[in-house]
Amino acid sequence: MIAYCADVGSVPEGKFAWAMAMREAGATTIKGGSSIDDLVEGLAADLGSGSRVSLGMEAPLFLPVPLTSLGLGRGRDGDGNRSCFASAGACVTTLGLHELAYILSRLKARVPSLSVTLDLATWRAAPTTTLLLWEAFVSGSAHTKSDDHVQDAASGAVRFLDDLGANVAPTVTVDEPREVLSLAGAVLLWAGLTTNLGELRRSSLVVKPTEPWSGDVKRV
Repeated sequence: MIAYCADVGSVPEGKFAWAMAMREAGATTIKGGSSIDDLVEGLAADLGSGSRVSLGMEAPLFLPVPLTSLGLGRGRDGDGNRSCFASAGACVTTLGLHELAYILSRLKARVPSLSVTLDLATWRAAPTTTLLLWEAFVSGSAHTKSDDHVQDAASGAVRFLDDLGANVAPTVTVDEPREVLSLAGAVLLWAGLTTNLGELRRSSLVVKPTEPWSGDVKRV
């Protein structure tokens, strides 16, 4: 299993970063960089190798929709003091969807048999050219003190592998009777990777590390 994670940020200003984490024989290998095109190349190569691949975006991928106006602006359960509707959340959401649309459109051109899912169970049973899309929630104590974006992406990727092995319950959800508006589902429709309108109402797996990754990351 290979987990990629993208730390959303301005590409022209050099604030975008990504990392890839892979475990073999108990050892964790991590590499990362700052080129969004290198991220696409890495995803394409690993999807074509028969590995089971996932991609986390460090941006909210779904929003709650309340039944009454009193619930408007209320974040998701588990957002804590980092609400998806706060200024920072709103900014990274817009930029994250912008970058996700770029990644998926380029990846679709590289991997003709590509499919993408937001559902963990579907991904586990699907062909290895199926990419799992998930949300990385790297904030607060999980951020590196040096503001190293590659290291932050590594924190998300490693935590994904940890949570997957331990079957950890999601920490960020939308409680009923609120509904879900899936921003990731909208990008999948836009990219022609699904025709299922039900994806617009599907939440994504959220991975929320509590501490930064402190190990080595090979820079590429």
